[in-house]
Amino acid sequence: MDNGQRLHQALNQYFALKQHHGDAAFMAQLERLQQWQIKRLFATHQNALTTLGAEQAANFLFYEVYGGANLMAVAKDIQRAVNKAMAILPQAVMHAAAVTLEAAVLTQQLDEALCINLPTSNAPLTVADYTTAYRTSCTPEQRQRQLALIAEASHLVDRYVRRRLLLSSFRIMRRPAYAARLTNLYDFLDHGFQALGSLPSVSPLVVALTHEENSISQRLFAAQPDPFNGVSP
Repeated sequence: MDNGQRLHQALNQYFALKQHHGDAAFMAQLERLQQWQIKRLFATHQNALTTLGAEQAANFLFYEVYGGANLMAVAKDIQRAVNKAMAILPQAVMHAAAVTLEAAVLTQQLDEALCINLPTSNAPLTVADYTTAYRTSCTPEQRQRQLALIAEASHLVDRYVRRRLLLSSFRIMRRPAYAARLTNLYDFLDHGFQALGSLPSVSPLVVALTHEENSISQRLFAAQPDPFNGVSP
């Protein structure tokens, strides 16, 4: 499957999500869940985010890839002009975009399934309710796929920003991308390059994050009483 096909497939899955069907009550519950998860991510990984540039990288990974911030605007750009994007932007960039979109869409799918299985309430989430919903709503294989895609997307971006010639070619395409109304897609990618490029290499951070998240996932599926090791919002 080429990058264009991967993007089309991810877009179809994205626009089929329940969050786009105008259910305000569901959206409120989904936002409640995602805000809890993002706070938990920062709390869990606070020790790994002390190095220079790590917090900026984590903001991109947690809010924009994991949390899906601005994903609608990026998806609409791709839906409207994917062929132009494939023609204008370097293929290495579009590969990174395709994998990142897949990671973000799978995360949204898993969050929606988890949200459906949570008790409907305005009260703060409890670890017990989260654990039950987590085990009911997904499989270990789906969570492994999610972590693998996030790691792959991060490594692709990291590899790209280390290649000065490729990064220069991307910068040169800013004006054509804007002219083709790919502003949100270009800015999203540019933000990722800047955020992850602030580290000497993003690989040690991503390895640390995904290793810990995999351990947490295993504890959640095993219904251990303290899956987050005492760290939760």
